[in-house]
Amino acid sequence: MELIDAYDQAQSLYQGVASLTENPTPNVTTLRFGSGGHAFLAELPKVDLWTARNWLWARRNETGLFPVVVEESEAFLDDYDSEQEGSVSEILAAASALETDAVVDGFRKWGEDHLAEWRTGDYHRDLQIGPGDEGFWREDEGISEPRFFGPCCLALFPVRQASHVLAEVGWQPFNGSSAPEHVVMVSYFTDALGMELISISGDGYGLKMTDPIHHKHLASDVATILLGYADTAVSGTDRSGLSELASYLRVGRFLRPWWD
Repeated sequence: MELIDAYDQAQSLYQGVASLTENPTPNVTTLRFGSGGHAFLAELPKVDLWTARNWLWARRNETGLFPVVVEESEAFLDDYDSEQEGSVSEILAAASALETDAVVDGFRKWGEDHLAEWRTGDYHRDLQIGPGDEGFWREDEGISEPRFFGPCCLALFPVRQASHVLAEVGWQPFNGSSAPEHVVMVSYFTDALGMELISISGDGYGLKMTDPIHHKHLASDVATILLGYADTAVSGTDRSGLSELASYLRVGRFLRPWWD
C-alpha cells in the first residue's frame, strides 16, 4: 500500500472511530521511524481507547492497518523517531534467520537461571516452592480490560502481523535482547500462544490472551520464559515471582512485558 493511500485509509478509519465513540474526528499524524517504517497516530480520550482499538482490530484484515495503543506516548515519540537498530527489512531478515525454538529455549534457560539465583534472595522468597508444591498456585483475579499507562494515543501500522509492528518501530534492544529476538518473541506469543499485541511503549508492550493458560505445566513454563525475557509481565507490578506470574496466566487476560 502506498503511503498516501494508507494515510487516507487511516483517516477514514479514525472518522469511523470518532462516530463510534461520539468524539470529534481526531487529527491524524504520520510518524516516520528511523527504521524506515511508519505509523498513523491519533489522539482519543483514554476511556475510549479500548473500544476504539477493538473496533479497528475487527477491520485489520480488510484494511491492512494494524491497530496498537501507544502507551506513555510522549516518551515513546522522543525515543523512537530517530535512533533505531537498522531498517525494517534488516530487522525482519535477521529475525527470519533465527530459530524460534532456540530463541524461546534461550529465554527459558535464562528464566531457570534467574529462578535459581532468586531462591536465595529476600525478594523472591516464594520461589522456594515449585509448581508441584501445595501453596504454589495462588488465587488471582483477572481483569476485563487492560490498564494503559501514561498519556496514550492510537496508532495504525501498515502491516498485517504483530511482530512486524516492532520491526516498523525499529525496536531497540533491551536487557541484551536484540530487535530481531523481540520480533521472534512477539511471533511466539501471537502465533504459538494465540495472544494479541494490543499496545506498545518505549520500554515494553501489551498482550491480550485469547484464553487463559489453564494447563499448569504450560503456565509455569510460559512464566519461566517471561521471567527470562522481561523484568516483569504482570501489568502494574514492579517484579513478578514465578508463583505470582504462573497463577496469573491461568486466569488473567492481559500481559505487559517491560524492561527497566
